[in-house]
Amino acid sequence: YNGKEYEGTIVCSIPSTGEIIAFTNNPTIDIKKMSLGISQKELDSLNMLNSPYLNRGISPYIPGSVMKLPVAMMLLEESAGKSVNYSCNGRYIFPNSNSKTLISEQGDTTIVYEGKDCHDDHGEIVDLKSALSKSCNIFFYQSVLENYHKIYKDNWYSWMNKNGFSEYTGIDLPYEKKAPISERPSKSKMLNMVIGQEVQVTPLQVLNMINIIANNGIATKLRLNKELETESKDLLLKNSTIDFIREAMDDAVNLESGTAFNSKIEYSNFKIRAKTGTAQISAKDINNITKKETHAWYAGYLEFNEDQKVSIVVMLEKGGSGGDIAALFAKEIFKEIIEINRKNPFYD
Repeated sequence: YNGKEYEGTIVCSIPSTGEIIAFTNNPTIDIKKMSLGISQKELDSLNMLNSPYLNRGISPYIPGSVMKLPVAMMLLEESAGKSVNYSCNGRYIFPNSNSKTLISEQGDTTIVYEGKDCHDDHGEIVDLKSALSKSCNIFFYQSVLENYHKIYKDNWYSWMNKNGFSEYTGIDLPYEKKAPISERPSKSKMLNMVIGQEVQVTPLQVLNMINIIANNGIATKLRLNKELETESKDLLLKNSTIDFIREAMDDAVNLESGTAFNSKIEYSNFKIRAKTGTAQISAKDINNITKKETHAWYAGYLEFNEDQKVSIVVMLEKGGSGGDIAALFAKEIFKEIIEINRKNPFYD
């Protein structure tokens, strides 16, 4: 993008059929060329790349805030999210938390209490819809603290599993990874898992989850071979749940405060709904020093009308914030899809 090459994967599909219409992986290998034989020099060049033989679409990654979508689905279905408000202000201080004193070089003293940070100050009142569109961590932290025993402890895994996580998607590709998820995490671990940390998923699992939302609560098996029959399962979600999540994803794109605003396209006859994710990881730099990096995620769909949609997942390794380059990638792809569909409709 803009002359810079990113490592990662981008996948597009048609939610109603599960058909994959685009799948790119970088870096990668030319299978046809490999089967015919390559020189040692070419092989050496490949081996200098970062895992060119890895299919990133079916490999586990930390997802970041895209996991707030299935969490929101759980809260809505369990009647614990629609009318709830929490305060953010950029940080949540745990009750009876420990404190430490920091002294600056100038001798100034600051007392810091144990807590959890948000990526921004979202104000005194944050409801679930704005927590999704603005990706407020504090809302979800407080939700766990208030509802851990009532909802999260016993329902977390079943709802993640219902959305296709911790399972194979069953796509017609070999070597797909399952990416297991903890079934009954402790409250302290749940505080990280609820915002997509300390948990792993594959990009295709995220695409499957987006398709469920786009497809009115119906899970359709992903497939590359368009000749395969469509396999679908109705998850029996409330219409109000799907409508609520879609509205929040719409706000994420169309409101300036939304994290997916960079993917907005000024066309009145199309809709884009999305959720971004910025997944914190530890990585070593060229000097073998460990530092914080982030994988960038963008997950959403383009809607021509209620029956015609195209979904997308962008995952960029060490790609920064999901609302930056990943969202801009999605925007350009959506533009291309719109132009292609005008000339050759994906739908009969």
